[in-house]
Amino acid sequence: MDMYRGSLPLSPALRGVLATALLFFPILAVSEEPASSVHQQSSAFSPPYLNERARSVAAIQAEQWAQASALSEELLAMAQNPYETSDALQLLLFTLRQENRHEETIRIIDGLIAKVDNSANGPYFDQMDHYITEGLVSSFLAKNGVATERYSHRMLEDARLFPEQWNTNFSKHHITDSASGLSMPLMAGSWLLVHVEPASKPGKITRWKYLHVATDATTTEVMISMQHSDEMSGLDDQARRHKLFNRLQPRFGDEVPVDGATLPDMALPGLIQAGFQSHFTIEGTAMQNTRWLGYRSGWLVGVDMTSEADGINALLQALPSLWSAMDWSTPIERDPQWAERDRMIEELWAHSGSDQKAAELAAGSLADATFPRDVAVLNSIIGITAFRQRDDVKAATHLTNALRAWEYVGADRFEAQLKDDSLQYAAALSFIAGDSPRGASLMNRYLDYPGRWAEPWLKNQDGDSLALKNKHSDVQVPVWLSGFLVGHPKSEAAIAFKDLRTGQTVGLTTNLDIPASDAVQEQLFREVMNRQFNLTLGALEQQPFQANTRDGVVPGQLWIFQVEAGPHDDITQVNFWVVDRGTIRTLLRASIKAPDELLRAEEFANAFLW
Repeated sequence: MDMYRGSLPLSPALRGVLATALLFFPILAVSEEPASSVHQQSSAFSPPYLNERARSVAAIQAEQWAQASALSEELLAMAQNPYETSDALQLLLFTLRQENRHEETIRIIDGLIAKVDNSANGPYFDQMDHYITEGLVSSFLAKNGVATERYSHRMLEDARLFPEQWNTNFSKHHITDSASGLSMPLMAGSWLLVHVEPASKPGKITRWKYLHVATDATTTEVMISMQHSDEMSGLDDQARRHKLFNRLQPRFGDEVPVDGATLPDMALPGLIQAGFQSHFTIEGTAMQNTRWLGYRSGWLVGVDMTSEADGINALLQALPSLWSAMDWSTPIERDPQWAERDRMIEELWAHSGSDQKAAELAAGSLADATFPRDVAVLNSIIGITAFRQRDDVKAATHLTNALRAWEYVGADRFEAQLKDDSLQYAAALSFIAGDSPRGASLMNRYLDYPGRWAEPWLKNQDGDSLALKNKHSDVQVPVWLSGFLVGHPKSEAAIAFKDLRTGQTVGLTTNLDIPASDAVQEQLFREVMNRQFNLTLGALEQQPFQANTRDGVVPGQLWIFQVEAGPHDDITQVNFWVVDRGTIRTLLRASIKAPDELLRAEEFANAFLW
């Protein structure tokens, strides 16, 4: 279906507005393949919507603004999905801005934001970013400073900036990154900060998106980025400038350098920089891309701007007002040994088992940590080590700081494991201190991502009590029992508990078939322990025991194996507590190294409700 049916040929500017409206949410396309044309998006728009849309477009093309606004507002009211809402909003904003009805656009945008905030599903992808950006543009055009500050607040709130790293001063209209020392304006002349994407750790890129708002309400985007980099260290200024220029060369085959381009310098003191300009064509429209790259004190700063060729000179003249509002008078130089020390801490902690040494290095680095990833990792290592050493006050302080920072970090494998550990150790601290509600809350977060075996294990919350229930066997395991904390499920039927103080574990396996005889079960025990744990089991003793259940007491069997051989000669005994309920067998397993571990395991088995 032709989305422009019933309309006359459109001007290039209006065609751009309409195309932007229709393609604003390409990620929501029904097909998983990227959309290559407007027509591929048509399935997102209902026929009634497209019919009404054609009337709005016709009124816009005829420049009948009052009628176009009314029709576009009706179109927005009938929108049934994010595609239609975004499309109708773009048309309505375009028409209202033709008559300088900017306060009305603020009212409409506020209504859409409130609708999303109050919805059960929340925003779709960058839907809220779109609304806030348009709100900033409308409030700027309306000269409504109160609304501008309100939208800026929301934009920065949604950016999820790490509070210990970022400082916002609304009275001075600046936001400062304490990691680099760079202070950026929220607004400067005709430039508006509409989006911030913070880096979570050194080497990642922080991005600021600015819009230049012209008097006719058209906007042009400029992206400013910053990244810490060691690649320029040891080079002189000439070599650095040459390296910067090489990195700016054409990135695409149809990008042609502009000969003799004269570009203004970024107005940042002490910045070694290079600039580059190219031109290319998009659907018959001549475009120009201009970009800069600068270096200072270990930091790379980049600027990227693309616009239609006939508007580039006006934008270049406007850029100095943005640059002059940036303040980098005191750049922060990172410790040149930081990267090596960070690598050493990870190696000691994750691979060498030298926890105490890793904690000592982490404590020495903590004062210099500004990125949330560094704060989270270092505090986690210090806090977990303190917990193992029974310094619960120190552990609580550092784990609290770690969990606060983890909220701002997208974790890789090492970091994801450390985040999980932090949640578990903080939960154990809470249970030990008698704060079961907080312990259950932390374990809830930990179990939100329980891995591939999550499906049969269902979380069961009863007041302040949290448990996992296996839907196949009906066995329910508390997250905290007798000083042991539950971990992620090991399989559809297996889960483990661990005493985080000592490292002792107790394993649970449920939903097992009952073997034909004790002899068959004995052979299974011996084979599994040999295959999975390289333990050779020796003499066996069997004893009855009374298993507690939610309904009373049922008979169980305790199997006690002596260990003849193992990889470390530290495990002397393996106990299995076996309980049958109907046709399902459930068992607990504990490998014993010392008498106190036997007592702890027995205490756990007696407290467990089978």
